[in-house]
Amino acid sequence: MKIDTLLQRINGLFTQSQIAFPMIPPILLQCGAIARPGLSAIREMQKVTEKLSAAGIPIGPNLDGSPNLTLSFAWASINAKNEELLKNGQVQIAVPTPAGIVTLFGIVV
Repeated sequence: MKIDTLLQRINGLFTQSQIAFPMIPPILLQCGAIARPGLSAIREMQKVTEKLSAAGIPIGPNLDGSPNLTLSFAWASINAKNEELLKNGQVQIAVPTPAGIVTLFGIVV
């Protein structure tokens, strides 16, 4: 079997397995977006703390009683990322139309 034939067969498997998804009405997308809680540094820090703990990384005070700087680093990192996202974040989407794909740009408000 030639490599071209093999590649054509593999490509055919992916082409046949693609499912056409129905178009979701914009009003339903807007309703779904409103129901989401939005960005939260506190919720994100809670998840980071849980993941650090699950990985066996100490999250309490150090053995000598000094504060654990790992959590301070995580909190500073989360806040810096969120600040950057809110100040300079952009939204880029592509919308299929009969004339072709239209790319839209916007800012996070």
